[in-house]
Parts: sequence; structure tokens; C-alpha cells
Amino acid sequence: MAGSEVNESPVAAVVFNDTRVDRHHGCLRVMEAIEELSARNGMRIIHRSPAHHRWMDDPETLAAVDRAQLLIVNGEGTIHHDREAGRRLIEVGAYARFRGIPAALINTGWEANGLELQELVRDFSLVSVRDSVSATELQKAGVACRVVPDLSLYLEAHYFGKEKSSVIGCIDCVNRFTALEIDRLCRAIEGRTLSIHFPQPGLQGYLRFIRQGVAKSDFASPATLANLVLMRHKIHSNSTEDTLRFLEQLSRLRLLVSGRFHACTLA
Repeated sequence: MAGSEVNESPVAAVVFNDTRVDRHHGCLRVMEAIEELSARNGMRIIHRSPAHHRWMDDPETLAAVDRAQLLIVNGEGTIHHDREAGRRLIEVGAYARFRGIPAALINTGWEANGLELQELVRDFSLVSVRDSVSATELQKAGVACRVVPDLSLYLEAHYFGKEKSSVIGCIDCVNRFTALEIDRLCRAIEGRTLSIHFPQPGLQGYLRFIRQGVAKSDFASPATLANLVLMRHKIHSNSTEDTLRFLEQLSRLRLLVSGRFHACTLA
């Protein structure tokens, strides 16, 4: 309206579940997309709460929420089977409602969550899932949601040329035993091991990466433990911190075999 004042100040937003701490190319792309889309749509991110973080016990996060006009929860693959990590993210909605702030749950999967989480998710002003199966499960529970493809697909698909190799690439899986099967297949077909993770540099980062791939129960089977350690060593040896380089490696493959969701979206 002519003569009316327009508030052009950016909306102050807090983002929960910043998955860049996982040092994962897919998570990196997701977070870059959230940053870019927020800026493009008149939002300024004033605080980022990292993944695996108990935000409710962090004074810095709570102080940022007090200054915020919008809370954004990046669900990714965290909210399934009533996991505690998923519950912590869903509880952001209730806290936002208590503070009188709108909250959006975006880019999320939703699988096998019980009635309590189904009720808690209603506290969000907007719910956006990344696949139709998640949408169907929520809609059956009477929760309105929209489907938006995973944000790892949003950023530019870099063009690396048409040259392709005859190589089949293999990327592991969160389930370590499925990862071992993929590794066996990779060796049988003389495929190429790639890593969607880029571990922290140095000996400490290497040892942590190896340890993350085994469970206490694996120590009861020396053969299984040895195979897991060797597989993790190979994955580590084929990792790169350069996302563009990783994307180029994917682009040259004839076929990708992987148990990683973001490996498939980026492929």
C-alpha cells in the first residue's frame, strides 16, 4: 500500500540439528542449502545448534531462542523409531509454542514413531518431509505435511564433462554388517570404494573413524572385528574433504552401489 511502512529487517532464525559436525558430504550440502535458502527468503540465522547436542541444556542456544522469530529444525534421517535424538528435535516444537515463536520441521524423514511423537509434532507450524512414505505415515496420524525432495538436491549439480569410466563405485552403509556385504561385493567386482564421510585429519581422527565402525559385541568375534577394521581403513583411505572432488568421483562412475541415502541423492 502506498505510504505504508515495510519492515525489511531479516527474520532472526535459529537452526537445530546442524549436521555438518558429522563431516559428511550429503549433510554439508543440506546445510549449505538451508543457509542459502534462508538468506534468499529474508531470514538471518543467528545461531546453529549442532547435531547430537542437548539444546535444552545449552544456555547459548536458549538465549538465541529468546532473540529468535523463527526456529528451524533440520530433521534429516534422525526422527525414526522413537529415538532419543529424534525426540530432542521434536521437542523444539513444544518449546517454540511455549515461547510464542513459530517453528518449522523441514527436510525430515519420519518412520515408525509412536503416538507421543505424533502428538508432539503437531506443535510445529510447518512440517516438510523429504519423501512420500514419510508423508503417508504422518498423514495417517492426522498430521498435515508437505513433501519437498531432500535439500542435498537443491544446490548446483556441477558439470564435470561427459567422460565416464566403466568402474562401479561402492559406498558403505550405516548398518555395519550391510557395509561388510557391500565391501565384499566391491572386491568381487573389482569396484572402487568411495567415502561420503571425510574424517577429521590426523591420527586421532583416524582412530575415531575406525572405532565408530565397530560395536562392543564385535570384539567377541576376532574375524568380524578384523574385517570391520580393514573395511573402515579402506573407506578412510578413499575419503576426501573436498565435496566437489567427491561429486566428480561420483559423476565418473558407471554405477553406484550404496546403503547411504545421501550417496544416492548426490549420484
